[in-house]
Amino acid sequence: MSPEQRRSLQVFEYNTIKSVYDPNLSDANESLKPLLSSLKTQNDVLQKNVNTLQSLVDTVKPEKSSNNEVLLEEIRWNRYFYKKYHYQTQLLGIILGICVFLNIFHNAIPRKVFLAGTGFILSVALVYMMYRMWDLTMRDSVNFDEYSFYNYKGEKVPARYNEQSDTIDASNCAMNKIAAYYD
Repeated sequence: MSPEQRRSLQVFEYNTIKSVYDPNLSDANESLKPLLSSLKTQNDVLQKNVNTLQSLVDTVKPEKSSNNEVLLEEIRWNRYFYKKYHYQTQLLGIILGICVFLNIFHNAIPRKVFLAGTGFILSVALVYMMYRMWDLTMRDSVNFDEYSFYNYKGEKVPARYNEQSDTIDASNCAMNKIAAYYD
């Protein structure tokens, strides 16, 4: 069922109309009985349609359970890889843009100027691309927006923040190491 079809269906839950028992209105009550019986059948049909639509919505809509944690984890990973692939695509776009630029201006300017310009552009591009690739390798493997820094030996620095206890492990603090060095 498409969203347009769902919007076009207006589902109302009608309350059953109860007969009025008033001695002064007995004639009106007798004339309303056929109308009330027809409305009851319509109400039953509408209630059946509401139940059918509710069962369809329940099959489409995710349940609120422990699956939400799995779904949230999948969303986090999708976001991580989206950002990582977007970053890598930007790197390839820069390389492609430089190649197209050099190809366009290959015959438009004198050869010596082109060679000097090409050397300058490629050297600047190489330095910039090396910086971007270094930046990509320094990104955290869980959250792409954060960095995972390494110490001078090339080993990964242990995390100083423990998410379980919300405390900070100061044993790896640089100030403690500097103070220990001078003591």
